[in-house]
Amino acid sequence: LEEVKLSHKNLIMMSRYVDISFNPRLELFEVPDTSLNIMFADFNHAQLEHLSETLFTPLESNLGSLLLNLDLSGNKFSDFSAKFFSKAVNLAKLNLSQNRLSKFTDPTLFHNLKKLVKLDLSQNQLEVLPGAIFAKQAFLVHLNLSANKIRQVQPGLFSNLSSLIELDLSE
Repeated sequence: LEEVKLSHKNLIMMSRYVDISFNPRLELFEVPDTSLNIMFADFNHAQLEHLSETLFTPLESNLGSLLLNLDLSGNKFSDFSAKFFSKAVNLAKLNLSQNRLSKFTDPTLFHNLKKLVKLDLSQNQLEVLPGAIFAKQAFLVHLNLSANKIRQVQPGLFSNLSSLIELDLSE
């Protein structure tokens, strides 16, 4: 599978769950119609390295606001743009584990994800975490940073995580 294009005009009912996991040849995923109700997207182990402008069209449109759970684990991402997550305002679970993340170039990356409850950044190559990276995650309950190379935690990193119950920093 290399290309997925979904158009509402050809669909009577759309599943709320999209699973493109374990698909190393995916190059395009496009949902041009904002009336489709995708709430769960699973792209784990699809060997994705970067995000083209059209790869995750739902997150760049109003459709992204319906998304609750996004799994991008087991890919080859080294960084993300804050714009990529800007419309995913209702996202509750985000899994970015097992990628190639070594740093966050944009400290506002997760700022629009104010309803985030679970964030998995485990098994990456993170070394330094900017102090403002989790500044807007007041509802974050589970944060997994295990199996990274964290050598520096900037002041204030966890100060706004008032709901945090589980923090995993294990090797």
